[in-house]
Amino acid sequence: KNAVDPGNAPEPEMPTDLNGDFGITALPMKPPAPYPTSRDPPASGISASLTWPLPDRHTLPVDDPSVWFGTVPNALPLLDAEARSVVDLRMDDKPKADAVKPWTVDDSLFAPRKTYADSKSYWNSTKTTKRAFDIDWARLNQRRFRQTIDKEDDNGGDDEMMEIKEVLERNRDLLYAVFSWYATTNRGMDG
Repeated sequence: KNAVDPGNAPEPEMPTDLNGDFGITALPMKPPAPYPTSRDPPASGISASLTWPLPDRHTLPVDDPSVWFGTVPNALPLLDAEARSVVDLRMDDKPKADAVKPWTVDDSLFAPRKTYADSKSYWNSTKTTKRAFDIDWARLNQRRFRQTIDKEDDNGGDDEMMEIKEVLERNRDLLYAVFSWYATTNRGMDG
C-alpha cells in the first residue's frame, strides 16, 4: 500500500555485439543430441502405427461403393435455404469513457511481484542480479567445469577462472536477457 509507481523500467547497458568481450560474432549452434548411454531405456522392437483405423463402410453417401474412403462424392450436396429477416446489430449507446478504469501496474497481474520477487520491485535491481550471478557461478564452478577450462586453455588455473568470472559478471544483464528470450519463445526449440 506504500508502494510508488516506479515508472519505466531502467535500460540496462548492454554491449552491441558479443565480439568485444567474448571474441565471437554469433551465438553458438544448438548442441547435438546426446548419444544413448546405459542409463537410457532400451529401444523397443515393436513399432506402433500412429494412424487412425479405416472405417468398415463409407461415411459419406456414395452411389458407387468402389469409391475410395475419404473422397468426396460426385453428386452435389443439397442445400436448404430459407429467408430470414435482417437484424440490426449496431449499438446506439456509446460506452462512457469514465467507465473504463485506466491501466496501472498495481492493478495488473504483475502486482504480486512486489511481494514475492527477491528485488521486492517490478524489476530486478543490480543487487538482485549480482546475487543471482553469485549463486549461478557457485553452481557452475565445479570440478568438471574447471577441468574443461584447464584442458581448453593454455594457462588454465585460478587466474583463468577469475577472468571468465569477470567477463560473465560484467555481461550478466545480457546473459539473463538472452536466457529470458530463449525461455519465453519457441526459437530455442527450432533445429
